[in-house]
Amino acid sequence: MKKGVFTILLSMLLPMTMLAQSYSSLWKSVDVADTKDLQQDKLKALTKIAKKAEAEKEYGHLFKALLLQPRLVFLPTLCSQRLKD
Repeated sequence: MKKGVFTILLSMLLPMTMLAQSYSSLWKSVDVADTKDLQQDKLKALTKIAKKAEAEKEYGHLFKALLLQPRLVFLPTLCSQRLKD
């Protein structure tokens, strides 16, 4: 009986830990890209996080990823335009 309850409990909790590891590894790739100043890699990782979070209805991850994306897209454009002027 105890073994059956433990198996059921474990099977319910295991997917949650796998999802958490998945998001943590994605966020780690964002941090690594940021540290190495690889803007395209960071944008790709944020896009992956946003798509995954939207599909899984993880709105915290989605919100954070969407907040960080515009800085990568618009700021380099603004800086390069100012340098040309």
